Amino acid sequence: MIKPISIFFLSCWLFLLMVPVKVDAQEPLETQAFLEGKRGANDWYLSTVNILLRTRDRLSAPQSVTYWIDQSEPHRFEYQPPQNPITNPSFEKGFLTQPSYWVQSDPPSEDATLWRTQTEVFDGYYSVATYVYQAGNFFWDNSDFPFTVIPGELCTISIYIKTENLVGDGSWIEVWDQKESGDSKIYTSQKISGTENWQMLAFSFVIPPEAEKAYLKLVTQAESGITFWDNIFCTISFHEASTSFTFGTSGNHTLYFFAENTEGGKEDTRQLDFKIDTQAPDFDPYFGTIFDEQNQTYTGTIGVSDVNSGIKVNSAVFRSYPDINSEWSAWIPVLQVSPASDGFTDEVHLQSQPVFFPSGITGSFQFKIDDVAGNEGQSSKINTSKAWFQLEGRGELYTQGEVVANSLPPQGNYNLLENAFSQQGIQNIISENERTVSHYTGDSQQLTLMIKSFRNLESKARKVQDGIVPSVDGIYLFSQPITLDDNSLTIGFEKAQFSAVIIVEGTLRIKKSFQLAPESRVVWIVLGNVEVEGAVSEIAGVYLVDGSFKSNVDNQSGKSLAVYGSVLATQEIELTRDLGLDENNLQPAEKFIFDPAYFFDEKLLGFLCNGRLYQWEEE
Repeated sequence: MIKPISIFFLSCWLFLLMVPVKVDAQEPLETQAFLEGKRGANDWYLSTVNILLRTRDRLSAPQSVTYWIDQSEPHRFEYQPPQNPITNPSFEKGFLTQPSYWVQSDPPSEDATLWRTQTEVFDGYYSVATYVYQAGNFFWDNSDFPFTVIPGELCTISIYIKTENLVGDGSWIEVWDQKESGDSKIYTSQKISGTENWQMLAFSFVIPPEAEKAYLKLVTQAESGITFWDNIFCTISFHEASTSFTFGTSGNHTLYFFAENTEGGKEDTRQLDFKIDTQAPDFDPYFGTIFDEQNQTYTGTIGVSDVNSGIKVNSAVFRSYPDINSEWSAWIPVLQVSPASDGFTDEVHLQSQPVFFPSGITGSFQFKIDDVAGNEGQSSKINTSKAWFQLEGRGELYTQGEVVANSLPPQGNYNLLENAFSQQGIQNIISENERTVSHYTGDSQQLTLMIKSFRNLESKARKVQDGIVPSVDGIYLFSQPITLDDNSLTIGFEKAQFSAVIIVEGTLRIKKSFQLAPESRVVWIVLGNVEVEGAVSEIAGVYLVDGSFKSNVDNQSGKSLAVYGSVLATQEIELTRDLGLDENNLQPAEKFIFDPAYFFDEKLLGFLCNGRLYQWEEE
């Protein structure tokens, strides 16, 4: 005969076999990717992006995350479990009887004494003590140095405690949540009283929601007796961890990533597609005009390209100067965009509508167009004024292509004191010594060989993984194009004192002004173009460019550019800034301030010359 209780259990098993059981479908190990940056049109990012990878494991703890972009090498990041967050947990730091980072209640001297002692110690050299003479509540706390907590995680705290003849409620630990609105108690441990030799007082609790900072109180509430405290330890189990890095290469990209946990579990590889276009449409530095003798009108023409997101053809407009009111005209649609069969294309040619300028006045054109991502590009303003550049000091300007400026400097001014070297030609440049050199060959070959020889430094360079420009001594490599902006240039880069060689494989785009500390030196070896945006007013370093140097790549400049260093380029040096009619008569649009200290920086020379020492002698 089956007993009733057995029938009950049998029925339960049959129920479980027959009825579907709902289970949690959420993966125990999951990584999510979050992108942060300036958003443009059509899901494009217009800036470098900060990529946050957040891993959560409901069963154990995240151990690592591996990620890569496109065809780059995978990078494995090891998550680190939280260390003991308590500052000075064993009271070893301090001065005489006062431990560092801890404060005591302030009882009258006849009630209790609280001090740092060496008489009774569990481990190390010091502990803290609370000696009660008269009944009261006394404590130590570290409220001035709280520690970070994670809501929902398990927190375990332990401390060694010793009591002697402790009469009253006893001694215990309290955990407090610290907030601007007021502190609140999270947890109270068991109480120890009487006489007990060193023993561990340990407890665990779940950190409540919205808690961010916590601190401890080592409480003694007694009529008499003494308590010693030593070796506090706090561990917070973590089911969530994250890491972040920046990425700024323009184009269409795919991020791949997966995580592993401490139990050997591995997440399936995930992927996230994203698009970056940090560059406005690129106008040709020069454009032509077509004169119609019959109607006495001019038509302006210019080429423009955008290899990342493409040109938004229907956004092309132009304006002219002066109009009938001797002002810039309004922006109006261009007459023709060619070719433009698909509405979006990488490279087009713009033609303005015919414009009549007042008799005897040279007119100017300017074009404007958007790319698909939402970047706006403007062409330079031709003949609006006499913009010019200047090289200060005794440095020289080298390029294998052309050295091109908008126009000659005002009368009585010079572009440079020494030579400008160009293999293809020199336009609108005057040397005080009247010595400009063009169509040379010797220095051209030397410049090419020099930059090629410096490429050998790549094998000794430290590869930059996080996109942040380093600010300590060394040789560094960016294996992809980089944009210098708020994400990649930290405050420390401008304030630190260091010497560095930074190699960039691709375009160096400069969107942010920056300087260097007086004793700092940086040589940029750029295997591509250096593109300075018009909003940038100052940059620093020696630029060895296997490409072109462009001072106003987005044609947005109304301010001068100071280059604290030198520029050597194997292709063109384009100096196309324009300060406006009045300012151009007062100062150069581009100013190169030569720094001879680069010749004598021993650390920098050691990096560039493979550790060989050079001795300079005056001839």
